[in-house]
Amino acid sequence: MGHIRLGFLPKTYRWKQVVELLIEGADVSEIADASFLAIQRSLRKIPDDPGFIIALTNIFKFIEAARSKDYLDSFEKEGYPSSKDSNLFDYLSYLRSQTDYHLEIEKVKSDLSELVQNSFSETILRSPAFNTPELFGGRLPTEVIKTSGLKGRALVDFMHEFYSGFVNKYLSYYLSRELPIHVGSGRVFQNIDEHKGFSSAFDLYVRQSVRISKEFTPGWLGKAIYEKELSYDSVSKYAHVAFKKIAGEFGREAQKID
Repeated sequence: MGHIRLGFLPKTYRWKQVVELLIEGADVSEIADASFLAIQRSLRKIPDDPGFIIALTNIFKFIEAARSKDYLDSFEKEGYPSSKDSNLFDYLSYLRSQTDYHLEIEKVKSDLSELVQNSFSETILRSPAFNTPELFGGRLPTEVIKTSGLKGRALVDFMHEFYSGFVNKYLSYYLSRELPIHVGSGRVFQNIDEHKGFSSAFDLYVRQSVRISKEFTPGWLGKAIYEKELSYDSVSKYAHVAFKKIAGEFGREAQKID
């Protein structure tokens, strides 16, 4: 997580449930559910963070430019480097610097704004379409943009990866402080491999639970772009609905351990 700081471990009954489940060697789904309940309220309040909304708005504008027929012209209108020799890292670097500038101007830079930016960059870099030799030293070819996952039906999977990564990081931040304590002889995880196995299973659980991109995001984004309403206010309204839906996905499963 690097310099991301989301706060201290919550000393609540819900979090004690998580620790108890670890001690008892509970199933991964039980621990995942309990960890969600431990920070459920803060998860629902993510859209209240103005830094997060500014960062998410800029991310959506990046996607809007990439989706356009003449993406170079669209990026240039947003202030991005206009050279045809610009590569992926030039675009991502400008996205971050532009977002950081807006955050500094509004004095709302936050841990969540950093976390969502990191999640988007990581999703981009993991995309097979972007993971080509040309992007590390040459220009950003048109065919890469067309198959990047930022257009058409592929956007569904891309946004699912993006939200899965973000929510996973948000939830596992807390677990990452507790899990190492339970690694060793006679503990929940006998060795590092078991610990890694849990982390992989937890990641899979989150990915299966966070289905907001397939149900809501692509349709909303397409409508907002078409109606030219991709603004801070519209993204804020969207995010409140989106995270309510995300919380609902976890909540339905989490009810079984209440």
